[in-house]
Amino acid sequence: MTWMPWFEWIEHSPVGATIRSSAALIALVEGVHLVGLALLAGTILMVDTSLLSRGIRGLSTAAIAQALRGWTVAGLMTMLISGPLMFSSEAVRCARTPSFWVKMALLAAALVFHFTIHQRTALAEPAVAPRRAAWVASTSLALWIGVALAAKGIAVFPAPERVCLGFEPNADEVAVLGDHVVGQRFDALLIGRLIEDEDAHGTGL
Repeated sequence: MTWMPWFEWIEHSPVGATIRSSAALIALVEGVHLVGLALLAGTILMVDTSLLSRGIRGLSTAAIAQALRGWTVAGLMTMLISGPLMFSSEAVRCARTPSFWVKMALLAAALVFHFTIHQRTALAEPAVAPRRAAWVASTSLALWIGVALAAKGIAVFPAPERVCLGFEPNADEVAVLGDHVVGQRFDALLIGRLIEDEDAHGTGL
């Protein structure tokens, strides 16, 4: 069983198609996502630096974590709403990109760690031992930095163009036909797609 038809359905859904066809909507959704990221990452960073004894002087880690807890949740909710909207506009490409799955795995691990070990440590009164606090903060930072790097990897290491066009020859085809012939078939598919797009949108002449 393959999950690709499900991703194709998401990408061609009314929501995905609407966002993908509008540069303004793409910019708006990405902007909202960045605001959520700033809230989430910024507040977690402040708590982690406090756990590393590099935070705001005169305030305990528990006080900082309690004060920023609502902002952290707001940032997370903003990202959980805007993220799927961004995903819907390019679901197939994301599904074909290894960095996307690395990001999802790290994100799941970061969220579980944050709302369990990290939260208990940050809100502990009295404060936990410095060595444990440093371990928790370092793990938290490593997980969230990993999420950010994997997210960047989605753009830096995109899915192969052939795969994005729905052209994915198997090993037997390459062995029998040769890569050159397979490449010619891909070129023909690409030209066909371009002609279809031109016919759909008109030449403007």
